[in-house]
Amino acid sequence: MPGDFGPFAPLNMPIRQLLFSLRGRIPRSIWWGASAILNFVWLLAFALLVNMWRARSDADTMFGAILIVLMTLVIWTNVALQFKRWQDTGHNGWGSMVAFIPYIGWFIGAAVCGFAKGTVGPNEYGPDPLAANATEPSPG
Repeated sequence: MPGDFGPFAPLNMPIRQLLFSLRGRIPRSIWWGASAILNFVWLLAFALLVNMWRARSDADTMFGAILIVLMTLVIWTNVALQFKRWQDTGHNGWGSMVAFIPYIGWFIGAAVCGFAKGTVGPNEYGPDPLAANATEPSPG
């Protein structure tokens, strides 16, 4: 029966909205899973790029540009995921910017995103992502 998956509820939004949009809500399980997979992929891509760069040190500008683009994607996708988790807990998504405070900000962000229970039922940021019939409104 739909909705009986609890924290393992199916993703109720397109992947591009999950990774790049600041709208909507996601449950803890989606945040943990998406963060782990994305950060592993980013780390792997970064390691491959650095090894390629060491093999061809004459291409500093090209590898530097690729690394800047990669790091921009890493930061944006992590901010988008955190934004949606903060909104799921009923807080303004801009509160996720606390993660940019050295040391303590990361712990606060991880506590809210990874351990705080989301708001039961709809809130001002969208429907409950764990509800049986939760669907995100299409942008537009």
